[in-house]
Amino acid sequence: MTGSLLERLHSLVSPDLLSSAARKLDEPDELLAAGLRAAFPALLAGLGSKAQNARSLRALHELIAQSGSAAEALKHPRLAVAATPDSPLGAAGGRLLTWLFGPHLPTVADLVARSAGLRAGSGEPLLELAAPLVLGLLVHRVRSDALGPAGLAALLLGEHDRIARTLPPGLIAIPDSPGPPPPVVRWLSPMIALGVLLLLLWGLSRDQRPAVVDRTIGTINAIMASDH
Repeated sequence: MTGSLLERLHSLVSPDLLSSAARKLDEPDELLAAGLRAAFPALLAGLGSKAQNARSLRALHELIAQSGSAAEALKHPRLAVAATPDSPLGAAGGRLLTWLFGPHLPTVADLVARSAGLRAGSGEPLLELAAPLVLGLLVHRVRSDALGPAGLAALLLGEHDRIARTLPPGLIAIPDSPGPPPPVVRWLSPMIALGVLLLLLWGLSRDQRPAVVDRTIGTINAIMASDH
């Protein structure tokens, strides 16, 4: 599977998906398309924020590993529209949203809805539609590329600039608060450089990369494993 995460997610937004979502949410197709273009980077930015903490990163990797059935949403995106909170796909997407945003979810949903011209009440259902698609893509990438936690961090942080440019206005400015971390934090962190570096290093085959690269990757994984 080629292309960036955002490109792959945008490719899932077909007329068939939009018409199904329009019937469910009672919103125009074109506004739902704009809403998904805002929801995808909001979710990916939240994931990138989590990827900067070793403990959260391991929890994310475990969540992805436990959500294997979500990969079906890549083959049949309309499954995300039909998903209910009690279905495996809907429950997995709900867990992702709660884990990412916690009490900030209504704020994120409102910003996403307003950025697309949707009714305020459509924000959370739209995120509930987008979350299984994002999760399904991550399940596929982790499986197909055999990504451990460090590889997952490299994947998410490597697309920081692209994601940040497409965030709905206002998300980056949500202030810190007690309790769970805010949904989107400023990503200006050494972990960004590390993620980009790892992405480049893993792009080399074992025959091309020197032994020191393998030792570096092994050291990073060991640090993450010991960070409790």
